[in-house]
Amino acid sequence: MPIMKRIALLSILLATTAAYAATTASTVTSNYITWTFDKEYPVGQFVTGDYYVIGPVKIVSITNSMSDESFRPADEDVHGSMVNPVVDNTSERFSYQWQGYDSRATIYKPELNASLPNGKPLSKDNPLALEPNQSLISMVSWLWRSPTEKEEGCPPVPGGPRPVTRPTIRAGAVLTCLDKAPPEGTFRPSYAGTEKRMFNVAQVKRDRLLALPPVDHVYAGSTDPEDVRKSDRFPDWSKEKNAPPATLPGQADELSLYWSYQYGADLALLTRGTARPWIDHIPDWYAGSHLKPSINISNYGREICNLLQTAMLALHLDWAKVEGAPKSKDTLANNMIQIGIDLAGCADAGSFWPANGGHHAGRKTAIMFAGLLLDDDHMKNVGHWTTRFQENENTVYVTEEMVEHTNSDAWRPETRGLHIAPYSKDMIGMPEWNGAGNAGWNTAYRDNNVSYYTGFALMAHMMDARKLWNHEPFFDYADRANSAIWEATKTLQQNLAPAFVRVMWDTYRDKYPSTYDKKWDDEKFIAWVTTPGFMLKSAPKAYGIFELKDDEPIRLYVGHDVDLSELSPKTVTVTSSEGSLTVAGIEASENPGAFFIIKFAEGTQLKPGIDYTVTVDQEVSDKWRNAIGMKPMTNKTTFKVR
Repeated sequence: MPIMKRIALLSILLATTAAYAATTASTVTSNYITWTFDKEYPVGQFVTGDYYVIGPVKIVSITNSMSDESFRPADEDVHGSMVNPVVDNTSERFSYQWQGYDSRATIYKPELNASLPNGKPLSKDNPLALEPNQSLISMVSWLWRSPTEKEEGCPPVPGGPRPVTRPTIRAGAVLTCLDKAPPEGTFRPSYAGTEKRMFNVAQVKRDRLLALPPVDHVYAGSTDPEDVRKSDRFPDWSKEKNAPPATLPGQADELSLYWSYQYGADLALLTRGTARPWIDHIPDWYAGSHLKPSINISNYGREICNLLQTAMLALHLDWAKVEGAPKSKDTLANNMIQIGIDLAGCADAGSFWPANGGHHAGRKTAIMFAGLLLDDDHMKNVGHWTTRFQENENTVYVTEEMVEHTNSDAWRPETRGLHIAPYSKDMIGMPEWNGAGNAGWNTAYRDNNVSYYTGFALMAHMMDARKLWNHEPFFDYADRANSAIWEATKTLQQNLAPAFVRVMWDTYRDKYPSTYDKKWDDEKFIAWVTTPGFMLKSAPKAYGIFELKDDEPIRLYVGHDVDLSELSPKTVTVTSSEGSLTVAGIEASENPGAFFIIKFAEGTQLKPGIDYTVTVDQEVSDKWRNAIGMKPMTNKTTFKVR
């Protein structure tokens, strides 16, 4: 059984015995992190390359070879560790879990930091005792002392009294303590919780993976990211309006590619991108995104899901027919199974991934994929768990209650997109993405969630798992979102489904049954029209198209409840290429509130096709920005009238 070559190697020379048989060692190293024991213990590797030690064992030091300690911050706990992390999802602050990795990040509790037993650094006199059935997660922190004093490669350090980079963690590794050596080919049990379920490659149903002929956007060749970016495999977006950056700050190159991974599927790169433990047990977008190790897992759901769906669908291809590619896809399949095992363990220990913008999708899918390949009843029936998953919570059939709410004064729509529209009675029963509580098609996060559902839904179809998925709106909405209408509403390139995934959908979706009613493709159900208003947003310029009835006023959404008391005809102006319009009055919602209405002087006519710019006094806008805690927010927004 081949072992994937990992960057992390044992710090000793292993004897020439069977690959997974334990040898003895006083130190082991994984992902740049070295654990030193008080003496030699039997050690070995799981099938994905992570290490185990036969215990109980005493750890006297945890070090790493990545950090420039000259940038180590004073009076902060960094490079922390945790043992068998669990989530208390019954507490009032149900969306948080305390962590022991880094004191600069939120929700830190020093007593959870296993690198500081008894509140003191590790030493021979103050060791960490690790018992069988325990998993030790050790982290490497990014080091900085100020926005300008930071180690090379560190993500941007924001200003403020408690600056935190995103991500805060650079690398992570898992050491598992067992009571005896496992059989050759064993997967590492999940790092979370106390239930350490063990699986073996002998259980993998590799015949569940198809061997389809290669499609467009399938590549092989150099896996050096710089070579990839310079090749014709990668699009030249240098002149594109919304071109994504070449890299993500602080992210490993093989993960950073998934920010703009539109060029296709590469088996070797996918294998690299899934090789290290995906440490993802903290169920909160803010803390979770800061505490995902840079070289292990992307800190944002978009890149996580792009990698997952590309890998899942790539595993259904016959890579032996791709010149220059690895001839076996077993290692990638093993990596994907390990990800699913880890996430299932996290969920069993209380973690959950609720709907939250672009952050939490993909976890249900990864668990199901692993369960299908292992034929494990628990994991493949994830669709029947009570765990909260974004894939479930974001997809619905429109209800009468949704129509009533979005047409009431209590409605507070997500306002960071271009379209804002309430649901109508003729939409009841329509499969919908409900992440913004808004029928507007081009609204915030709809586009990148559509990209996830494309590959995830197709994977479930290919593996006959739709019934197991147990959430029909997901599939009907994936079909709706991938209709011709989606092609007409593309926004940012980095929010599109990867090109390879799109080709796989177009090639194979029609081979599987559909319950989607194509009546929902009618353009009347796509809220192109922004009714009844628009918003101020953090973009230089954005268009809304309004349908105004008679002298209907224009309502502008700020997106957050802010102080509207200073708004007046003196602080709000409306201009066009034909001159200024007279603002007769401002009617604000309850104060603080989320929107205000502009009333024009009697007889004012807004002409179709002309740009109208609404400007709020800069001082007022600055106060809103400071109150919200956002990056600089424009004080202008532009619209047209249809």
